Amino acid sequence: MRVALRYGAAWREEDQSLPEAERRQKSRERMLAMPDEERFDVRWVQALLPGQARIFKSVRCSQCGEGVMEARAHLRDGQPYCAGAVHSWGRREPRRSRAPRAVGGWPLLPG
Repeated sequence: MRVALRYGAAWREEDQSLPEAERRQKSRERMLAMPDEERFDVRWVQALLPGQARIFKSVRCSQCGEGVMEARAHLRDGQPYCAGAVHSWGRREPRRSRAPRAVGGWPLLPG
């Protein structure tokens, strides 16, 4: 209903001379009085489902020991850190190297 009122879809020509607040109120009342079949367009549609989400390994933060998704871990001196640990440093540390972020060899969480 908000979209119809915002873009004037529920306005009528005779309402154009009314003040904005009154025109919106009349439109709102007209829309609420409509039968559901006229107000809504309900139908079956064909839609593709999204693919499966990638599942990443969990690793332990080198500072606090919290489990963190491997793809979300921050590397510092080759060790994984969670976002909370990085935030506690106060400012973002400069990258020490431009080497690719290797993720192998980190301690995995049990289970």
